[in-house]
Amino acid sequence: MEAIFDKIKRKKKRALVQRNFENNSKYDSDGATTTEGRLVCDQNGTTGDVFEYGDYPAKHNACEAIAVHNALILLGRKSKLSEVIVRFQVLRMMIFNGFFGSNVFRIGRALKYYGVPYKRFFRKKKTLEPGVYILSYWNKHPLKYGIHTVAMKYDGKNYSTYNLRGRGVCNDDPKIYAKRFIVGYRTACGAATEVKSDEKEND
Repeated sequence: MEAIFDKIKRKKKRALVQRNFENNSKYDSDGATTTEGRLVCDQNGTTGDVFEYGDYPAKHNACEAIAVHNALILLGRKSKLSEVIVRFQVLRMMIFNGFFGSNVFRIGRALKYYGVPYKRFFRKKKTLEPGVYILSYWNKHPLKYGIHTVAMKYDGKNYSTYNLRGRGVCNDDPKIYAKRFIVGYRTACGAATEVKSDEKEND
């Protein structure tokens, strides 16, 4: 992990990344708050309160990092949110120390680092094919609430979206919640690996 910090040239920025990692690793080492191998569906809950991204709690800005973490889990990969957040920072995906979250057009950088093949698209109809997706869209009141990004699994019949509205799992078609669609990443050609979630559904 030290080698990762060495890649960050600016001393002030490196200190911020290290502080985030130390804090987040503490919670990833605690059985009650760990994200290791777990789908994160509580950005507006415990995870969002205790994890940090830049100068802000994850509740404010970490939906893109959470979406990538969740996509990795859905694809059967090992992942911890603390490590995904560090990777986002090293890849220069964070905007203004996290005030504006992450650059949604750079999500492919993280997927490439994790060795996940993907196709980027800008039209929602691409979600008709089975696979694991990362979707970014404007919230209902974009000037106030900005962008939200989620991981979504489609098996050809059913949709499962994780961390929609910062809580739980939703089975709505993306046409319903992503009306102001921005960009998406399709990360698997087949149906996703089945993964258990300890979150209740929120329709």
